[in-house]
Amino acid sequence: VGDTIGDHVPVSFSKILEAVDEFIRRGSGWILDKIVHFELCVAKYQPLRASSYIILPKKLVDKKAVLNIQNEDQKCLVWCLIAHKLNILAHDSFRVSHYTPHEQEIKLDGVECPVPLNKIPIVERLNNLRINVFGYEENEVFPLYVSKRVDEECVNLLLIANEETQHYCLIRNMSRLLGDLTKHKTKHHYCYRCLHRFAKVEILKEHLQYCSEHSPQHIKMPEKGENFIKFVNVHYQHPLPYIIYADFESLIVKEVHTSGNTEIIARHEACGYAYVIIGPDGRSVKPISVYRGKNAVKHFMEDILKEKEELAAKLTSIVPISMTPQDELDFRSATHCSICKKTLKGDRVRDHDHQTGRYRAALHSSCNLKCR
Repeated sequence: VGDTIGDHVPVSFSKILEAVDEFIRRGSGWILDKIVHFELCVAKYQPLRASSYIILPKKLVDKKAVLNIQNEDQKCLVWCLIAHKLNILAHDSFRVSHYTPHEQEIKLDGVECPVPLNKIPIVERLNNLRINVFGYEENEVFPLYVSKRVDEECVNLLLIANEETQHYCLIRNMSRLLGDLTKHKTKHHYCYRCLHRFAKVEILKEHLQYCSEHSPQHIKMPEKGENFIKFVNVHYQHPLPYIIYADFESLIVKEVHTSGNTEIIARHEACGYAYVIIGPDGRSVKPISVYRGKNAVKHFMEDILKEKEELAAKLTSIVPISMTPQDELDFRSATHCSICKKTLKGDRVRDHDHQTGRYRAALHSSCNLKCR
């Protein structure tokens, strides 16, 4: 946040030149003569802006770690910074009247309220502060902006949002806010870039030497007992008997309006489609179907549902297994199930393609049932 194109272009050039040097050092024998084309793509960015009061989710209220000032203007960032300085602990510290007399103590110098995330670095510089901003969605706290400054005075803000607006709140106790990540009630020290917790400040400082080189992110490790991934969908290991490949064509229709933070300038309107059905033998079941005209999506769904009914009828007819002497030998000599790779015992069965009758492999009876 806050970086400009001018910041990124020199870095990109340096990375390209470093990659070329590394390529040459490997002894490829190639030499870079010239760079023929360099393309820079620019997209319009509308940063998040915070404005007036939004009710905190109950889970955050119960933590008693966040101060949510009830302002009706668009200066919630200003009130949060003042609240950090004053550190008022009264039961009504959420009232904005505590902070309005001190408004002039916060310098903005042209930064308009509500203050977007990409203007936070300017506010930091004007007020000699280190400001970190965190987001909250689906019961998860994650970093949105982590300061690169080294000022001793650090302010942590929480940016909450609803469908219409965003709102800054002051995080008074980060350890308590993130405390449900551990069953221990002792205070922890957090890396604001990845939200990893440490029991000692010394360990955190060692971690920061590495973590500061990367963009802010939230590391979430799986719980004990859930930290192994095992493939269980054995029925996906056999190719489907019929596959439909479809492709749409569309027209770009100009349409300018704004929805939330998104500016819509055009939309794709389907004007036609084509699809083909591939059978078990890898050939098309029937000629390619093509449609051009109005209501293309509706026509497509109607066609696909008809095809589904026809294919379902074919699948109900099972071709009996047909085994060659070699297939029978392979079945009897097989030692492991071709699906789960475990040892075959007395529960082995013959797996075959129900559409062609061809023998496929020896399986456990349970694995064979899962493949249906």
